[in-house]
Amino acid sequence: MDLPVDVLAEIFSAHVQGEELKRQKQAALCQRSPSPLASLCLSHVCRQWRLAAFSTPEIWRYIHIDLTCCSQAMGVARPVYLPRFALWSLQRAGVCPLQISFSNVGSEPAMELMRDLLCLNEALVGRVERLEIGLTGASYLGFLSILQFFDTSSLQEVAFHHAGYFNLHETVPIEALRALQHAPYLQSLSLARIQWYNTGGVVLDSVTTLQVDLGHKHEALLSKALHSFPNLVHLDLVCTDNIKLTDSWEPVCDVQLPHLESIAFDPRICHYYFHKLDAPKLSSFTARNFTRLSPRFLEHLPRKPVLSTLRLENFSPDEDVFQGQDRWSYRSLESLKAEWTSRYLPGIDGFVSCLRNHSEISTLEIISSQIDDQYIQALVEDSLLLQHMKTLRLHDCQSFSQAAVEALRFARSHDPEFTLQYTTA
Repeated sequence: MDLPVDVLAEIFSAHVQGEELKRQKQAALCQRSPSPLASLCLSHVCRQWRLAAFSTPEIWRYIHIDLTCCSQAMGVARPVYLPRFALWSLQRAGVCPLQISFSNVGSEPAMELMRDLLCLNEALVGRVERLEIGLTGASYLGFLSILQFFDTSSLQEVAFHHAGYFNLHETVPIEALRALQHAPYLQSLSLARIQWYNTGGVVLDSVTTLQVDLGHKHEALLSKALHSFPNLVHLDLVCTDNIKLTDSWEPVCDVQLPHLESIAFDPRICHYYFHKLDAPKLSSFTARNFTRLSPRFLEHLPRKPVLSTLRLENFSPDEDVFQGQDRWSYRSLESLKAEWTSRYLPGIDGFVSCLRNHSEISTLEIISSQIDDQYIQALVEDSLLLQHMKTLRLHDCQSFSQAAVEALRFARSHDPEFTLQYTTA
């Protein structure tokens, strides 16, 4: 049975948006991602799908421009130009706000083309809702200064990243920082392999979500960066895969973030001390991409937090056992590594000791983790472990058996408010 065009339009919108979010997530981790062509592919299936795709402007609002092949001749004495598919998408998007991403910007002609498209093309003025710029290396960060000529009045999200190694001496130019300061609706900023070194006293009051890389002399500069975002609600600390750590090791200093509600971080490389962070509304922690839990995990929390949600993502304790050593080398932080490995408890013991110290947790989420039934068994046998837990979410945990999940559900059945959500990928 053929679906109505309006139903197909809803399906197409959800699918294309999902594909774009996947691409954005990969880009934020400096991973290669294919060009978003989902909308074009959908329109080529059949005549009905083509009609549905062309009558759904929302799926054409994502415009991706790859500047890999930008030659020297393209950047000199030529009219404002949009690549064919980008122009096609712009026409089909109608009046929808646009999300534009540039990738592989690594030459003067590429920078000039990007400047022309952003600053001289009238079709884009006041319509760009999200802007993403991917550079080929840190040495090209100076290109971001073109933002001073760009109309930032409609910007809500900005993402900068590059494909090279983290460089302590390269940062976002002050012209770009000041341009972002004049974006009244800017809510989200993402920096991958790029440090935020604010030399001009720029404060972005409107930003509520910050994703920042930990490749610089982490805590010292991170603390300075946080002063630029007084109204943060969500803080995401990312470790990209080619980071070389320095020997700086300082706790996050006394920073006041009165609106901060959640922190996500990657403890595989370093264990952050948040105890001097003044964030009275902080209630959610997400730890991801790690192989061990320690009794010290979440020990140094900000002042007076009410930790209600703990999310463990990509927790793979068996990898240390399989490889026989810690695969995440601390390089110059040998003393820290010795301290960490001497105190951690492997496997279930570390998991239980962490949870036992935080009985206030009401929501526990375990996502895409390689832990088995024995971890759930600890929650079944000990009724005092997370006795205030009301919600347990298990997603994409292939080592869990249905029997163990049902046993846990039965063990907590005395609490009418308890819910267990078990889903697969």
